[in-house]
Amino acid sequence: MNLYGYNKDYLTYDGAPILPVMGEFHFSRYPKEEWESALLNMKCGGVEIVATYVFWIHHEEAQGEWNFEGNRSLRDFLACCGKAGMKVWLRIGPWAHGECRNGGFPDWLVAMEKKGEIKLRENNEKYLALVDEFYSKIGEQAAGFMY
Repeated sequence: MNLYGYNKDYLTYDGAPILPVMGEFHFSRYPKEEWESALLNMKCGGVEIVATYVFWIHHEEAQGEWNFEGNRSLRDFLACCGKAGMKVWLRIGPWAHGECRNGGFPDWLVAMEKKGEIKLRENNEKYLALVDEFYSKIGEQAAGFMY
C-alpha cells in the first residue's frame, strides 16, 4: 500500500505508527564520488530520510546559465539516494539557510535587488517568474524520483 499518514499523536506508514529519523546532507557541497558512502554511513547510523537543499546559487551562478553537472547533479544525487535505500526530503527554497551565502540566492539576483530592480522574498511578478524558472529546473532534475 505504501501510504503515509498522521493522526493527532504520530505519523503513520500503512497505518502503523512511525518515528522517522532525518539527517541533512548538502550534495552540492560534497564530492559526487563520495555520496554513496556518506549516505550508507548515515543509514548505518539510523538515518532513514536525507534532507537536502537545492541551493540556487550553486546551480545558476550567472543568470540563465544552469549547472546540474558533477557535484551539482540533483538527478544523480536522487538516483544515489534510491540506490542507498534512502528517502529524500527535497528542500527547494528558493531561499535556503544552510549557512549559504545570500540565503542561497545567486549573487546576480542579490545585485538586482541592491540596484532596486527587484524585491526578493515577496509576491511580485519579476521575482516569482525567476523562482518559477528555478523550480522548473528542479522539476526536470527530480522527474521520476518523486514519491
